[in-house]
Amino acid sequence: MDTPRNIFWGLVVKPNKRYETEVQEPFRITKACLEPSTADGKVSSLLIECDNNEEFIIANLNLKNFNETLDLAFNEGEKICFKVDGPGTVHLTGNLLEPEDGGGMDSMVEDSESEESEEEETDENIKKRKKGLDFQKGWNSMESKDVEAKKAKVESESDDDSNDDSDDSEGESSDDNMKDEVEEIEPLKKVEEKSKKVETKQTSKSPKQDVKTPKDKDVQTPAKTPKKDAQTPGKTPKTTLKGGMIVEDVVVGTGQEAKKGNGVGMFYRGWLKTNNKQFDACQTGKPFKFKLGAGQVIKGWDLGVVGMKVGGKRRLTLPAPLGYGSSGAPPDIPPNATLVFDVECKFVKVYGGNNVL
Repeated sequence: MDTPRNIFWGLVVKPNKRYETEVQEPFRITKACLEPSTADGKVSSLLIECDNNEEFIIANLNLKNFNETLDLAFNEGEKICFKVDGPGTVHLTGNLLEPEDGGGMDSMVEDSESEESEEEETDENIKKRKKGLDFQKGWNSMESKDVEAKKAKVESESDDDSNDDSDDSEGESSDDNMKDEVEEIEPLKKVEEKSKKVETKQTSKSPKQDVKTPKDKDVQTPAKTPKKDAQTPGKTPKTTLKGGMIVEDVVVGTGQEAKKGNGVGMFYRGWLKTNNKQFDACQTGKPFKFKLGAGQVIKGWDLGVVGMKVGGKRRLTLPAPLGYGSSGAPPDIPPNATLVFDVECKFVKVYGGNNVL
């Protein structure tokens, strides 16, 4: 787990504005405080918007309860957005976290370079503390009207540049800065769509390469193994867990790994093993979300989803004790029924403390 650093983190969230960013360094939020002069005698709700565009209330503040203790951790690369619903201005504070690096050689270098390392560390600490105090600069805070005005300004300036080639360097640099600000506010879905298109093109091209060079067995063997697993789910290796549950990894994901205590979002389809009758499914729209290992779902899911990565797919075969037991779930699931689920991990969220989705 990430360990805290003695580097302060803070953000002031004003009403009617969105504060969104992609996390550059892991950090934890420990306190939310209401600015009393802005409360206006009403409740101000602090909300967070995550990758799946869903909003969650993390604190309700007023003059009777003007501060709230939090324990929310965010990892590098996550896309988050804070905003306030109400009249009050909310101050968020916390600290930066140590990234999960595999280093272990620092102790061997300290003895030989003690004097130089002390000077470098002091300089680095000063820079990091400034970075923590100035962290708010990396957030995009714009009202919807400001965004539209900036876009219109960029379009008009770009038209002027195309007709007038004699603009000086200062005008060109200001245009570039304005375009950069608008590009930061644009939705991040375009990047995800482009990455998905690249992945589909690569997977479609790889079988052709295997056909063209069947003689190079040594070179093509590593590439063929995962493709066979993805194309022929019936031949994937099976693992039997305690209690008799069978787990098959149909597709191994490449994103964040799901661990006990994390929030997860899943697509799934479930049917009876005896007659292949489907009794439930969620394969489009918003994924089904729950806190892993908290008993919010049947036991088979709490055990079978652990270890999955974002983008991964599994088939879970659950005996009755890990499903709905001897009572079943009438009318769709009879007593003592063996259940089969195809599940797909859509997102994993790491939460600190006792936070629940």
